[in-house]
Amino acid sequence: MAPLKSHRWALSDCARFSLGAALTLGSAAWAGDMDWLQWGGPMRDFTFRSAKNIAATWSDTGPPKLWSRELGDGYSSILVEGDTLYTMCRRGDSDAVLALEAKTGKTLWETTYDAATKTEQNTAFGPGPHATPLIVGDRLFTTSATLKVNALDKKTGKILWTHDLYQEMEGSVLMFGYGASPTAYKDLVIITVPVRSPGDADPTAGAPKEAKCCVAAFKQSDGSKAWTSEKFVRLGNPSPLLVNIAGRDQLIMQLGQDIAGLDPADGQTLWKLKVSNDKIGFAISTPLYSEDGMLFVSAAYGGGTWAFKVEKKGDAFEATELWFNKYLRVQHGSFVRVGDHLYGSSGDFAATLLMCVNVKTGETLWRERGFAKANCLYADGKLVILDENGDLALAEAKPEALKILCRANILTHQAWTVPTIIGSTMYVRDRKTIMALDLSAGASKPVG
Repeated sequence: MAPLKSHRWALSDCARFSLGAALTLGSAAWAGDMDWLQWGGPMRDFTFRSAKNIAATWSDTGPPKLWSRELGDGYSSILVEGDTLYTMCRRGDSDAVLALEAKTGKTLWETTYDAATKTEQNTAFGPGPHATPLIVGDRLFTTSATLKVNALDKKTGKILWTHDLYQEMEGSVLMFGYGASPTAYKDLVIITVPVRSPGDADPTAGAPKEAKCCVAAFKQSDGSKAWTSEKFVRLGNPSPLLVNIAGRDQLIMQLGQDIAGLDPADGQTLWKLKVSNDKIGFAISTPLYSEDGMLFVSAAYGGGTWAFKVEKKGDAFEATELWFNKYLRVQHGSFVRVGDHLYGSSGDFAATLLMCVNVKTGETLWRERGFAKANCLYADGKLVILDENGDLALAEAKPEALKILCRANILTHQAWTVPTIIGSTMYVRDRKTIMALDLSAGASKPVG
């Protein structure tokens, strides 16, 4: 176990829910999301099914602020369990994992561990951490930008076990720092492991010719390695996605040009599809899966969005590419499906557009300017937009046109983190500040 550089704690009561047990039932087991225990929510689709009573209009200053405080650098999103928030940030050369009181933002405990940047790591957009923790039972699992993996006691912040995959598996920081978030299956925690190659620091080098990425599973209890998958040609930025297809639990992986489904119990490949367009190798955003078997993957840097159909045929599974839309190019943000339509923010370092695409045909229905690169979420019948300039907006999620209901600037320091909404409360952060907002209709006046 790695020594603690700093460790402060105070006990708080938390609602208990075993994410691992629920995941064994497949994605259909999820009926609500009053707790937000992992990246992207219960189904990793950035849809807040329990969001309610969200107002359609705000004042010019935006929704009332319940509390706000300084946090620290980083892009980890905010987990919620009961009355406790969990996230990560930066403290010098260390990563910090924090538990906060949801009602006030007060620190309940904070644990730091050494996570010095690597020589090949470009920190132009910050040193990280980039990934979001994972809550399973009484444990909290984290990954750093330098591929350190930790299991912590969620009540106290005590580190239970740790792995340095940069050293143990020759892991890669993927130029700007590793950012894939872990997932859970039964008693396992599952992590993608990109491997170093000479072209890691060169974004124009393309994917290596030899296999340079795998997926690894560790026992949640003691960190012992349970399995590793076959080797794939990476990039390996997108997070693993656990779904159930035709009664079979699967990990959907976007690994370079390979789209694959793995058995989460042993890492065996169930199906694999190589996409002809090599631009998909620069995908960063998490794939999006729907229970009708449609899978969507998006990539920036000249990429686009691909739709696939995954089906069981006999005793095997097969994936087929359905369509490609060259205009919707989601870089590292979230995009959502609402009915038969995808909504997302397209663009990387050039001009960005909000877009709506028909999921059945891949047809672009509208493209609208007016926002910087943004995360898109769905809550209480509304499209929630937060762009990197800190502009928060609610819009109608309709294929006819983009209709903004309300908009205000709430953050100022590169707001790349996906917000979290529980009921009508939004938790949001940038690289300096974390805050809670009251989105409810008839909200009370700000208290801080």
